[in-house]
Order: sequence, then C-alpha cells, then structure tokens
Amino acid sequence: MSMTRPEIKQKIDELVNKYRETHDKELLEDIYELACELEKRKMERAIAVLEDVLNRCRREDMRMPEVFAALGFLEPCVSSKWPFDQFRKSLDSNNEEGRWQNVNASLNAVKLAILQRT
Repeated sequence: MSMTRPEIKQKIDELVNKYRETHDKELLEDIYELACELEKRKMERAIAVLEDVLNRCRREDMRMPEVFAALGFLEPCVSSKWPFDQFRKSLDSNNEEGRWQNVNASLNAVKLAILQRT
C-alpha cells in the first residue's frame, strides 16, 4: 500500500524519534528509503510540471514561478546544465511552433540527464 507524502513525512519523524531513543542502525535504513521515496516523488512532480509546459506552451506564456521552481529543483541533480538553460531560453520565443519544438527537445534532454544520473 502506497503512503501519501504527509504519511511518509510522519513515518520519518516517528522513525527519527525512535532512532534517538534506541540508536538502532536498521532504523536509519528505513529513514533513508522513505527519504528517497519523497525525493523520487518530488522529481516526478517537477517533471510533470515541465510536461504541462510542453502541452500548453503553444497557446500560453509559461514563464511562471512554478516552472522555474521545477527547473531549479531538478537542475542540481544532474551534471549537464545545458538542457535547463535551453528550456528556459525556449520559453522566451515568440514563434509558437519553434517554442514548442525547443521545449520538447529540451524536456527530452532534461529527462535523459535525470535518467543518466544514477
């Protein structure tokens, strides 16, 4: 059964408190696994924001704080920075089709960079 984000955070807090009391090293593994799950979900959410940009960029100005926040969250996770710079620059284009094509290419490069990080 999958836990919600608040449930995961609560479980982490419970495990941390239990670890403080017991110093049981196995609890650290559980805490780490839950923290990794939270990070994975954040990354998935950030990518979903960028995918939404692709779907809407032909007809809407997508230079919005949540878009730049998603890029800012994902960028430190990878060594290759150019896809993020290109994604940002693509949003400034006045050509609707060109903007979509550049956002699409940049999004694919962002996804590839994330996949290659491990």
